[in-house]
Formats: sequence, C-alpha cells, structure tokens
Amino acid sequence: SMTEDQPKNCGSAAKPLFLLVAFAGLIGGLLWVLMPNDTFDFRSMGQDELDFPPFELPVNALSTEWEIEKRNSADTRPDSMGLLEAVRRVNFAHGLTNQGMFEGDVEALEQDFHDRRHRWAEFRSGAEFLHLGWQAHARFETALRELLRLANTTDTRIEDILRNPLDPTVHSYFESCGDFLEHANAFGLIGSTGEVFVQPEFFTLLFRRMWANRMSDHWVPDAVLPSIESREFLRWRIEDSNLGLAERLRLIDRFSTEFGFDEYPADYARAVAYAQADDEAAARQAMLTASEADPSNPLVVAGLSALGPIDE
Repeated sequence: SMTEDQPKNCGSAAKPLFLLVAFAGLIGGLLWVLMPNDTFDFRSMGQDELDFPPFELPVNALSTEWEIEKRNSADTRPDSMGLLEAVRRVNFAHGLTNQGMFEGDVEALEQDFHDRRHRWAEFRSGAEFLHLGWQAHARFETALRELLRLANTTDTRIEDILRNPLDPTVHSYFESCGDFLEHANAFGLIGSTGEVFVQPEFFTLLFRRMWANRMSDHWVPDAVLPSIESREFLRWRIEDSNLGLAERLRLIDRFSTEFGFDEYPADYARAVAYAQADDEAAARQAMLTASEADPSNPLVVAGLSALGPIDE
C-alpha cells in the first residue's frame, strides 16, 4: 500500500515506465471483452488497401514457455520481496504523477528501486529476474482486469475512473500497473471504456518485455527473453504503423536477418511500409520483388492487385 503518499495536486511530470514501446501484460483465460479477430480480412481487401494481415500470436508456443518459467517463480527471499515492493512504489508514483495527483519524491523512489535492483543483480541471473516477474505479473493481471471491468460494466471512460485514486480498484491499478493504460490507449490496444482489441496473451508478451527492460543495465533483454518472444515483439513493431518509415525498414532488415519472415517475403513488408508512408513507386517496386520471390503467395498476389500495375 502507498498510503503514505496520498494523492495531492502536483504538476510534476513522470518519467515513463515504458521502454521501447512496451508496457504490461495479462495472461490468457481471463474474462476479456475481446473484439473479433476477423473484423478485417486482408485477403479480401479492396483495390486501394494494403496492410499486414491481422496480428496473431503463436499462443500455444508462448504458453508452453511461460508455464515452464512459472514453476520457478516462487521466490520469497527478503531481497526479492523488497524489490517487488519497490517496483510497486515506483509504479504508484508514476501513475499518479501523470494524473497530476502525486505529492512526494519520485526521484527518491526511483533511486531506491535502482539501489535494490543493483544489489539483487549482483547475486542473481537474468533468468531469475524473469521468473520473479511472474509475481509482479499476477498482481498486474488482477488489477488491470478489475479496472477494465469497472470501466466496461459502468460504461465509464478510463480517464475519468483514474481521477479517483482513493478507490481501491484504482489504487491497486496504480500500484501494479503504473501508467500502462495511457500507452495501451495510444497504441489502440484498448478502447476508452475498457474494450480490449488484441489477444490477451499479447499483453503478457509486452509485460515481459517491459519487465526485462527494468534490468537492461545488467542484462540485454533479448539475451534473457526466449527467442520466440523477441521475434513476436519485433514483428509487432514492424506491423505497427506508428513507426516512421526509416525505423520500420531498419527493423524489417533486422527481422529478416535474425528470424526470417514466414507468412510473407521481406519485400512484402517493405512494400507495406512504403505504401503506408505514401511512397507508391517504392511500394510497387518492393511488391514486384516480393512477387518474384514468392509469386503464388496470396498476400503478395492481393498486394499487387491493391497497388495496381507496375509502371515499365
């Protein structure tokens, strides 16, 4: 509980907890208000549309990895419990500060977390830190579920609900989730009254990335996370049109080198990136190259149709 830091009127700006565009997560099996995954069928797109297919995670493979880790997550040693408590304090401070309602020393809380993290990492491994994260995830899972349920069942905007941090549900959310919902809303992952537009496992993937980033000055996240998680996180970044063209193309090159595309050729991804950046000539050329590499791929065939004929 953070009752020693009651919400006040305070205008200081919080440092975001999100690193690299990742935030927190939920695991499958919860009672989410999910939007249907087939609301947009890429394979029947019109002539003027070009996009990636709907993003879907390989849930079974991810769940297998996660279940194995959870068997090793029951760490109750004092330094681990202290580290988790420090995370909750920082979450609470950042969440409330973003609402302009926290009076306290955010930097002192961050320094306490930093010091505890450094001492903890001296005698532990990156894998142990990932395992410990499942305890934080369990709290997050419950708090976020309840907050979204409250918004959805009362048809109340999340931003209005968050203005009442003394409500137990909101208080628990800030402790466990920080400023997650602001980022989730900005990326179109949730609706204003608690709708969820992605697979619930997707939030778990992002939580894991965020958690690994908390120790990024000790271990490189992609070195400690399972390869399948690094792959799916990178794929999501590529298929998210919020990225600028240059960054998107850089990540496509990286993905092609490190993992290789399965559902479509790399040049198909480049064509989509160019098209969404309004560079039709480059999009056509990339799609033509994709067609030469995989002429029978239905995505490529549809992409060529959407772009129109290639100018000779």
